[in-house]
Amino acid sequence: MDIKFCKTNLSLSTRSWMGVGHEDDLREEEPELDRAEDRAESQAEDQSRRVRIWVSLSAIILRSMRLQG
Repeated sequence: MDIKFCKTNLSLSTRSWMGVGHEDDLREEEPELDRAEDRAESQAEDQSRRVRIWVSLSAIILRSMRLQG
């Protein structure tokens, strides 16, 4: 009986350590992760847009310099 009791405790603590039984906690964190992912995607899109604008302006300036020179 003592051995089974120890194995059960070990099993429960291992399941707890592995995250089993914490699904509710994970569900509560998912909206926060979703918002963080959305912010990261938005920031990446903004940065990409800025880079495209910079490249376009650089190309325009280089063309105008070539035409003048």
